[in-house]
Amino acid sequence: GPAGTTLTITGSGFKRYSPVSEVLAGTPDVTPSPKPSTDANGQATFDITIPGLDVGAQTIKVTSASTAASAAFTVGADSTVTGVETAVATAVEPLGDSLVRVFNFNNVTKTWSFYDPRPEFADANTISELTTGGIYWINVSSEQAEVTLNAKARNLTCSAGDCWNQLVW
Repeated sequence: GPAGTTLTITGSGFKRYSPVSEVLAGTPDVTPSPKPSTDANGQATFDITIPGLDVGAQTIKVTSASTAASAAFTVGADSTVTGVETAVATAVEPLGDSLVRVFNFNNVTKTWSFYDPRPEFADANTISELTTGGIYWINVSSEQAEVTLNAKARNLTCSAGDCWNQLVW
């Protein structure tokens, strides 16, 4: 979810009856006050609020009695983003023939949408515009170093045939 989301943390495998000394969301310390403690089974459950972090993959790290555990989570763009919209064909034009496909996942409706530049997909495409602040997966057929998309220099990579790139537009 976006910044401001309440996230319930459930951890196990810690020492029994130990205070949680630190909780990090990315790099900010979000340790609740009062500090939670583990129970007789070395488990703890508590809530945190996601701080203003960059959209994308982040890590939550919990430390209790010198034992640390971490898990990944994804900070999403606020679903009310009202950024500038650009027609998808115009927005991805700098990629030329290297563009394979663009995908977007709407975390509110839990649906995927896509854009494929090939003419046979013209009626099937469900993305018509890219919105500033939106998160998109862009698949290219070859590496694109220093391509300008949405007025930003981007490096789209390919490694061992994996040419998917996640961008905040």
